[in-house]
Amino acid sequence: MWTKIEKNFGWQRVHDVMLVLDWDYNDESPTITQIKEKAKEVLLEAFFLGEGQISSGGFVGECTGEGLHLSFVVEEVFTGDF
Repeated sequence: MWTKIEKNFGWQRVHDVMLVLDWDYNDESPTITQIKEKAKEVLLEAFFLGEGQISSGGFVGECTGEGLHLSFVVEEVFTGDF
């Protein structure tokens, strides 16, 4: 599954956004390799969790009955109200 995600995800776009926003991992701008490592870590945690979401470093990893889902989130809001 990782190979498919690694091949199809927009790593360069994520890297570009991180540079524009001055995003850092451990006080340094992350490389694409470091970005991929963080994403893989998030997905593995989601996988071992079972069904549910894990987020870290801007990435959200989700494991569902259909497979793994990876997204990169810059901003999100949830009100809890309907």
